[in-house]
Amino acid sequence: LVTDEKYSFQAAATAVGVSQKSLRDWHAKFAPQPVPCDEHASLNELREENQRFRQQLRRAEMEREILKKPRRILRGSRCEIRLDLSTS
Repeated sequence: LVTDEKYSFQAAATAVGVSQKSLRDWHAKFAPQPVPCDEHASLNELREENQRFRQQLRRAEMEREILKKPRRILRGSRCEIRLDLSTS
């Protein structure tokens, strides 16, 4: 629906009864990748390709910034498991 019939992700997700995130994940995994423009591309095709590249760059920069942030380890958090080895 999103690729062939140009539905929005919200409309397509509602139509098939799944979450918008699931639909976006499926689309990213299974949708055909756009073919890069060649030297005879129209101005509109070049603009669309440029927009895709800008989106990819923004996402890569955001992922890089997330990975650069220091990880904080909270002592005494709920995820910590302590074993009591004392026998009474």
